[in-house]
Amino acid sequence: MYVLRRALMGIVLCAWMLEVGACSPRDRTRTPMIASESRVAATAEPAAAAAHPSGVILVDHPRPGETVRSPLQVSGRARGGWYFEASFPVELRDARGTRLAQRPAQAQAEWMTEALVPFGVELTFAAPPTPEGVLVLHKANASGMPEHDDELRVPVRFER
Repeated sequence: MYVLRRALMGIVLCAWMLEVGACSPRDRTRTPMIASESRVAATAEPAAAAAHPSGVILVDHPRPGETVRSPLQVSGRARGGWYFEASFPVELRDARGTRLAQRPAQAQAEWMTEALVPFGVELTFAAPPTPEGVLVLHKANASGMPEHDDELRVPVRFER
């Protein structure tokens, strides 16, 4: 009963966020969100945090285009609607699309809020065959309905 009640609360919260304009119809579609690598190559300064266009999730580490190795510490902040039961799936893929690691990111504070809530996850992976890859942070979608899918993609380089 508790799980069903929480699932219904998540669906109602999502519908309410759409109604009050806290997210746009674009947020409901599954479009790849890729942080630009051109900023990384154009400047010597570290790239800005990867962010979803609507601001629902920000990744502080790793930065777009950053060189990473195992174990990879992923951290950032996401609005409560990105979580379900205080977590959401995170995966690391190589340039060929092969999944190298997948684990749920965990909220590090009360997640049932419209505020940005810190999260963290550690991904352990074997040396990939490609020099580049992508970190994919999926919105938790307890309903399983494709119109509620969303993701943020952060391009990374693998340490050689």
